Amino acid sequence: MADVKASAPRAPDEWEIREDMRTLIRAKEIQSDPKRLARAKAMARKELENLKKVTGATEAVAADKK
Repeated sequence: MADVKASAPRAPDEWEIREDMRTLIRAKEIQSDPKRLARAKAMARKELENLKKVTGATEAVAADKK
């Protein structure tokens, strides 16, 4: 196995900062639209169930039904 050296933390590139900014803008847009937010949460619950099937997880997860 190759020896992996710890690298010093790097400063985020400008493209990464811009992408983070766009992500925050999109999150606010979704949160301000109740129907869109509900659809996104429903999709997240569905994906969580799929992941539980793949991993064999049986731990109960509280679902946000709002």
